[in-house]
Amino acid sequence: MNVHFTLPAFAFATTLTALACTVSVHAQEAESESVDESSTTMLITPPGRVELPNDEVPPMEIVDQPVEDILYRIGELTGKTILPVGNIGSKKFTVITHRPMPRSKALDLIFRALVLNDIGTIEREDVILIGDLDDIAKLRQQPVLTADDDVMMRQDLGSYVAKIFRLENVKVDAVEPILTAGLPDNVSIEIDGSSNQLVVYADIAYCQHVQQIVAELDNRFVRPETRTWRLRHADAEAVAANVTDLFESDGSTSGTASRGRTQARSAGRNNVTTPRVDGGSLGAEIELRITVNVPQNSLTISGEPAVLREVDRLISSEWDLPRDLGTTKLFTLRYTDPVKVAEKLNSLLGQGTGGGGGGTARGRSGQQGGSSVEDALSGIYRIESYPETYQLLVFSKTRDSLNFLEHVLESLDQPTSIGLPFVVELKHADAFELAEQLNALLSEPGVQAAITRPEQGLSGQSIDQLASGGTGTDQTGQNAETVTFPWQRGGRGNEEYTPESPLIGKARIVPISRQNALAVLAPRPQEEALRDLVTFFDRPGRQVELSVVIAEIELNDELNLGLRMSATGLAIENGDNALALGVNTTNPATKEFDVFGLFDSGTLSAEFSADTVLQALAQVTNVRVMQNPVVFTADNQEAFFFDGSEFPFANQVIANAGTAGGTQSFEYRSVGLVLNARPRITAQKDVDMDIRLELSKIGPAINDGGPTVDRRQTTTNIVVKNGQTIILSGLLKEEETTLTRKVPLLGDIPVFGELFTSRDNSINRKEIIAFVTPRVVDNPDENDGNFQQDYRNRLEEMRAPLAEQREAAETRDDTGRGVGEPTGVRTE
Repeated sequence: MNVHFTLPAFAFATTLTALACTVSVHAQEAESESVDESSTTMLITPPGRVELPNDEVPPMEIVDQPVEDILYRIGELTGKTILPVGNIGSKKFTVITHRPMPRSKALDLIFRALVLNDIGTIEREDVILIGDLDDIAKLRQQPVLTADDDVMMRQDLGSYVAKIFRLENVKVDAVEPILTAGLPDNVSIEIDGSSNQLVVYADIAYCQHVQQIVAELDNRFVRPETRTWRLRHADAEAVAANVTDLFESDGSTSGTASRGRTQARSAGRNNVTTPRVDGGSLGAEIELRITVNVPQNSLTISGEPAVLREVDRLISSEWDLPRDLGTTKLFTLRYTDPVKVAEKLNSLLGQGTGGGGGGTARGRSGQQGGSSVEDALSGIYRIESYPETYQLLVFSKTRDSLNFLEHVLESLDQPTSIGLPFVVELKHADAFELAEQLNALLSEPGVQAAITRPEQGLSGQSIDQLASGGTGTDQTGQNAETVTFPWQRGGRGNEEYTPESPLIGKARIVPISRQNALAVLAPRPQEEALRDLVTFFDRPGRQVELSVVIAEIELNDELNLGLRMSATGLAIENGDNALALGVNTTNPATKEFDVFGLFDSGTLSAEFSADTVLQALAQVTNVRVMQNPVVFTADNQEAFFFDGSEFPFANQVIANAGTAGGTQSFEYRSVGLVLNARPRITAQKDVDMDIRLELSKIGPAINDGGPTVDRRQTTTNIVVKNGQTIILSGLLKEEETTLTRKVPLLGDIPVFGELFTSRDNSINRKEIIAFVTPRVVDNPDENDGNFQQDYRNRLEEMRAPLAEQREAAETRDDTGRGVGEPTGVRTE
């Protein structure tokens, strides 16, 4: 006869309500209660669950209770959201206990009872999924427990999880048949042979069962041990070679090993594999595997535990010992590149390639094919270069070897100026012009290194250019342009040839504008020659003093031909407007000064000045000196003089929309006297000059009321001796004047007044003559003593009255009267 104990629905709800009511009481009494952890095994509670009190509940008797009746109470007890999966309304479960138990254990017992009735639960941190066990398994939302998580301490035995187990000693394929035999329908197992792991999808209780089985099965296979040594002093590659030599043909091996081992190097690692050895009665094969990590200088060995223990003893007691302090030294280089020095030493010492940036260079004493010197030195040194700090770290096997290398480094690390540019400061030449010329001169064939052509002729500073503010050229001047040379138009290709000079293609010359200097980079054998070449070009340039006298001469009958005689009888190179004064200025018949004799040749001798000529002309006509400028200019540099005014001229009229008038714009143009001269000093100290004299004035207005400009210009080129005077003439001015004479009162009577009136019409003709006297100045220092003295004397004469006034002001007495000044007269 079967007896069933049933618990009514309201009684079960009362039991769960009692479990829930104790939660708040436990929160209030938590501070006063303590648990002795030393005598109690701590169980792991699922994450996110509300902590329940540890008091016990009476025995439970729940028979055929519907699952849906307890969902709300489970959520209230755990503090999590309950999500039913599928239709669980028809599902029922039964729980019967005969002794009291903690409330938390009673709740987990209910979860386990649900599993036994094909109702699965997935408890996550914030939600609990409850449903048919097959539906729960298909969701794949169960928590994942790693191989390091221990399920033996979990108390939520009914929770559905995915647990990973890692086998250490046996292969997972060997234990798979054992674990899958008699597998429940709600449990699944997957294996991964590459990682030797398996995954179990089941509740916690079944995972505990699998963990116990795996723990027992994972002790039956002898697996090779693996250990890594990070060497502090020894070379990992050398230790790996020693291990291979010692243990690859050990008695524990199969005896078929040979010294011809296989080595594989990849990404700084050296893998050495020895022949397989017999693993014992189980038939497993063990092999000795060695891996060297060069950057970390570490050694990893996988093999029999006995072999690894012996290797550990040798490394700690024999191989990885500290080096002698006298065999290591850090060298700081002052003058040479550490990377290049390391490469050179490694090449000389047979160490292979050099190290840079912390890299290493090492060699082995067993190298084949080397000379006897290389065999003797190879493998003795290890060199590391550090270019950031200009240092070399050297390891040597002996003190004597390190001392030898130290002497070698001292010989290599010496100061040198080879390869450094030298600077030549210029005193007279322009740095940019000289650099341009030297680079063009010393350039290789086919290299474009053009130079700027110097200005020629006159720059065109005429009245028109002054009006527009430009410095363009006219028919006598040329724009600045570059000049190329034949050897720059094409190279010789691959044809071998001997350069015309050892300096060609060997020098780099750069101007330094702030210092007016040249930075020259050239091989040491050519440095002195380049320095002498720059010094030769850096000589003071010659200058020309241009003394100009511009005078206005009134023409009369006596001078009407005299001043125009220069139009005939002059050389072609002087031009028809260049007049000259001769040296024979005395008439032999009368022994008097002959003005007309001044114009019988192309030049005026240095014995006579322009002032002398003007004084002679003043005896026979009216002479007025308009300007007397004196300017200095360098050789082949233009001198310019202008005297005049600016006048407004109508430029254009802009019509205004809707109005009859418009807006008229004006521009100012310079009107007056312009003199341009560009002297060039020849090798004989003669002066080749381009000269232009231009005279303009405001003319009568035209029809629209705008003024006109009357302009006269003469241009010539002439070669004169140093100190000779050139005369430019031919610029005539003509003024018509009418002189009216009449009898007072009677001359004003209409009609009859003409009988008492007379008129004289006269024409005054004047000519502008320019006297230009060039004087060559070889040394600029001579300007003060030879050419500026007259002007300094004139300055002193002008300053004399000012000095007298200041002296008089300083000698005034307290009454305000100057010394010697009469009473009542005050000097202002």
